[in-house]
Amino acid sequence: MAVPRKKATFAVSGPQTAIIRWRTSVPGRMAHRLWVHPDEDQVLVSDGWGVAFAALRLRVLRLDDGREVASTRLGNAVRALTRSLDGSWLAASDTKLFRLDGATLAPIEKWTSRIPRYADRLVAGGQFAHACNHSEPSLHAVNLATGAVKRRRLGSHMQIHPWNSENLVAACGDGRIWVGSFGLEAMPRQIASTPAFCDSALDGRGRLWLSLGMYEEKSGDIVGPATPTSCLACMDLLNSSVLDEVDLGLPFWQITASQTGKTISVIATSRIVVEGRTIWRRTDVASFQASDFRCISWVRVPDAFEVLLISPDKRIALAARSSDQSQSDPAAAELICFNF
Repeated sequence: MAVPRKKATFAVSGPQTAIIRWRTSVPGRMAHRLWVHPDEDQVLVSDGWGVAFAALRLRVLRLDDGREVASTRLGNAVRALTRSLDGSWLAASDTKLFRLDGATLAPIEKWTSRIPRYADRLVAGGQFAHACNHSEPSLHAVNLATGAVKRRRLGSHMQIHPWNSENLVAACGDGRIWVGSFGLEAMPRQIASTPAFCDSALDGRGRLWLSLGMYEEKSGDIVGPATPTSCLACMDLLNSSVLDEVDLGLPFWQITASQTGKTISVIATSRIVVEGRTIWRRTDVASFQASDFRCISWVRVPDAFEVLLISPDKRIALAARSSDQSQSDPAAAELICFNF
């Protein structure tokens, strides 16, 4: 049941210029993947396109100055990463799953049998790693002790989130929301059906946030990102029959919730014409109070940069120089970290 849509209010008159903490260069022209360390002031970066497979690395950078403190080479790009209960990292590449040392990233274990191809979502739970590829409808559970893999077909454009000590949430872009136990011994239970959405986030209070709107659009044989949405929705997983909706007044795709559940942040987009075609570039970061949807921070990155990652708990975001901008070094990108 959807309740009447609310509207956000703004405590700021418009976007402020981002205050940059540091700049650095990272290998690869585009398609870098980033993850903020949940416990340390660090960010992990996977090399982007334009680097030979054998040379691709996963790197750890300090959040205070961008200095590299560790790296590892796994033979392919890391597409998904999650922290295990023992402090190690679980990393998914093309068809492999690795356990890496929590500090040095040194490989400890490797699994190669029946690992989902190009997994870009990864959640650790119990003795299992749960993985999926957003374009495929199946969720996989890899038993890290035995290597056995279970698979459940749920829906495409899937995102997965750890909920509590026993369960995860699978949010499929067609609007189906599932809850399953770690290991997927039983088929996950569908708890809700919502309008289509393009991104999801789960806060520490058990509320699932959705950016309502199609994930992709088709025009003939061409498939591309859908037009950004301005509508955010929220569902308490313990009362999944009620869906609260709010119009944020800004176009966006990606959302992130703080662990406390006090704020919700979005990567807002700007419409830009490049060589006669219209594209949406992720140029802004806006944060809202979850209690009344009042915008308390709105920051814009410098021209030619695009926001890649936001961390409301650490109050930082990272952006890279956009792929359509000429570079002096085509095999490297400039990465910036800024406050919001």
